[in-house]
Amino acid sequence: MLTKMHSRASLAAAFIMAITANSATARPLDEVLDSKRLFVVAYEDNRPFSWTQDDGTVTGIDVEIARALATELGVDADIELRMGGERADQDVRVNVIRGTVGGGKPGDIMMHIPTDKEFAMKFKEAVISNPYFLQTVAIAIDSKRIPKDATFDIFKKEKVSVKLATVSDYFLMGFQDGALVNNVSHFTRGPQGAKEFLSGETAALMGVRSEIEGTLFEQGAKAEFISPEMSDLIRKQWEVGIANDDKSRDLGYAIGQALNKLRESGKLKDIFAKFGVTYIPPPEG
Repeated sequence: MLTKMHSRASLAAAFIMAITANSATARPLDEVLDSKRLFVVAYEDNRPFSWTQDDGTVTGIDVEIARALATELGVDADIELRMGGERADQDVRVNVIRGTVGGGKPGDIMMHIPTDKEFAMKFKEAVISNPYFLQTVAIAIDSKRIPKDATFDIFKKEKVSVKLATVSDYFLMGFQDGALVNNVSHFTRGPQGAKEFLSGETAALMGVRSEIEGTLFEQGAKAEFISPEMSDLIRKQWEVGIANDDKSRDLGYAIGQALNKLRESGKLKDIFAKFGVTYIPPPEG
């Protein structure tokens, strides 16, 4: 019994030591510059922002932004894509503050983190700042079937595609106590929804605009978008930014300056355009 207890205690101690060792790897700006490397964590399977291609190379908007930020700092970017957890706050703790259970070190920065104040207040050990894009919910339309001034009533006669179990899905299914249910087509992967829309099987495609634009772009297509009144939608827009360890605030400031240069030069807009996505800057202030 004592042996088992001792074994468990040893494992617990080793786990704590691993976390402590990882958390101590937070690097201020001078260490990043001295090493000539910026270690960036981004999300896997997050098209069009970050994903791994068939040949093993990483690509996407966030990947390109990370490389451009590193160039502005005068260093090279080491980019690692990791699957997201159930909650974004867990992702920050694992990928910025303490490192992964398997021994993966924390990133100097992590891309694509929501920057709203309530979320940022969850952390004492991390800083959430430097917003670089405004995500919005919108509807891609077949302009021959859906007028630009259409309301959601149009989907009482026209079909609309939506990704299953998203805020857009919940909104459509609950609209006017289920008035649109018979004309809502669900998909689980973006290309499937795009195929339905482009083939004319549905007249519209609702969801996160950047995701829809990126998916259509990969299919060699684009669409007009509308944003009718969505007052009952849980979340129709949000900013994404960058997380860094609280011990690396000077790195965060330098990233912010680099980001401003990319924005002012038009480079940021060009990166989004490369993947078929309309650049929507976060509101100022």
